[in-house]
Amino acid sequence: MKLYKYTNIDYAIKALEYGIYAGRLNQLNDPYEGEGILYPESYRICSLTSSSKAMLMWAYYGYHRECCIGYHIADEHVRKVIYTSDYYDHIDMTNEELIENLYCKAKEWNHENEYRIICHTSQYDPSLWFNNEENYYFKARPFEITFGLNTNFKEERVQKLLNYILEHKDNLKVNKCRLSHKKYEIVYHKQFDFKKEIIK
Repeated sequence: MKLYKYTNIDYAIKALEYGIYAGRLNQLNDPYEGEGILYPESYRICSLTSSSKAMLMWAYYGYHRECCIGYHIADEHVRKVIYTSDYYDHIDMTNEELIENLYCKAKEWNHENEYRIICHTSQYDPSLWFNNEENYYFKARPFEITFGLNTNFKEERVQKLLNYILEHKDNLKVNKCRLSHKKYEIVYHKQFDFKKEIIK
């Protein structure tokens, strides 16, 4: 399965080197996340989506100037989030049911088309996860990186990333967004060559 992670360019090298960052429950943007779960600090969640051309996702997480990384992920490691209008009171739930609830979100979030990978830190599999000073990353193979339509390639942080890709990820497909002139949508520059953006 191909899934995507919108991320800040400052964190992109780690995302390419280590894998997909798994955030803590209190780092997520939905206030309902993890309600009632015992020891919520023990859980880490990777949040991904199905498209690198989602206008709202670029606005929320990439500000149209950051980046989006595509990964190959085996189907058995990831689950699609279910969006619902129904709220189930956590008071009567078992902890197992509460954990299952981490794959459910309010319908207001359905435009994110989210997929999740969840890790319990006491049971993580080192063949699947990389633990760097309590920061957990799901080991996944990146196949492409896409820069936002407003990315400033002259910025030092962007130059650092481009040089890293050139030296360590030369098989990575590199895209840059642009606006379509036919529809309200984001498309890729067909002639983009990231090597030409590197300042020598």
